[in-house]
Amino acid sequence: MRRATKHQWRIAVGLGVTLLVVAIGFAVVVNGMGSNDALPDNGVDTVLGEAADAGAVATSPAASPSPAPSSTATRSPSLTPSPTPSRDRTAPTIGEAVSQYTGIWTEYWCSSGPRRSQIQIPVADETDAVESLEVVVRYVLRRGDNQETFPLGEVRLTPSGNPVVLTIGPYPGPNAAYASTNVIDMTVNATDEAGNRSTRTFVSFMTFSECKQG
Repeated sequence: MRRATKHQWRIAVGLGVTLLVVAIGFAVVVNGMGSNDALPDNGVDTVLGEAADAGAVATSPAASPSPAPSSTATRSPSLTPSPTPSRDRTAPTIGEAVSQYTGIWTEYWCSSGPRRSQIQIPVADETDAVESLEVVVRYVLRRGDNQETFPLGEVRLTPSGNPVVLTIGPYPGPNAAYASTNVIDMTVNATDEAGNRSTRTFVSFMTFSECKQG
């Protein structure tokens, strides 16, 4: 009987201790919940509340659109138009032409003189390089008896220096259209890149003899 009483006592004591611990823990939890409600507002809950509120996010400074840039910040400074360059109005100059020989003959068996001749024509331009010019030389045969004319040909070239150098002839013969004694008229045109042109004609520049058969 005495042993049973001690055992029951031990169970009762253990159960009481357990209940006491549970009661203390419950009281602590309840007291903690009550103390949170009593805490003063330190701003943390307010910030979290705004972050969860869709309306607050839409009106927060971080979400507001950036101000439009000032028109003066992006406006380019006005540019003064550059003056239009003056047009080149200076035409080339054509100097006195010089022939290697004063006359030539048709290229035929009875010819007694040179059949071709080298020509030098001074050409210059104050505003353009001579290599940029275009020179056109035309030859015309003019009969010595009735002054009837016949074209002999045209040479178009770009000078590589000054004077312009070219060769006239040879011309085949005999030619029934020519008289025994004829002259050659030479016309020279010089044009620069701007379209300015000079013309010079050399009348009776050299003689042209036709070797008539028989």
